[in-house]
Amino acid sequence: MKATDLLLQAGGFAAIVLDMGGIDPAEGMHIPLATWFRYRQAADRTRCSLLVLGRASYAQSSAAVVLDAEPMRMEEVGETALHAGALALSRRRQRFQSQWSNTRKPPASTWTASAQWAVEQSA
Repeated sequence: MKATDLLLQAGGFAAIVLDMGGIDPAEGMHIPLATWFRYRQAADRTRCSLLVLGRASYAQSSAAVVLDAEPMRMEEVGETALHAGALALSRRRQRFQSQWSNTRKPPASTWTASAQWAVEQSA
């Protein structure tokens, strides 16, 4: 968390990814909400995207967008590596509507998308 704070304050990054997937959600929920608001303000000031990956919505009301990802199909290589997969994404909430969009978007509860990816193997 301290490293994330330092990177956000320093600026010069287009994006910072904070991977909290290995943290117990109950432990992650003990992070003060003031920390997440400070991160949001720093990200806005330095024009940086902060992406928090986790098993819960740790940033709560300070998050601009909350997405849920459910695996649809995963192809494993061995016990720890993935070769290909597909995810179903659903937007749980979005704080701001795009100011450049002239089309009406569906409500957050009905918005869904899917993403597929594969790792190409070289011969």
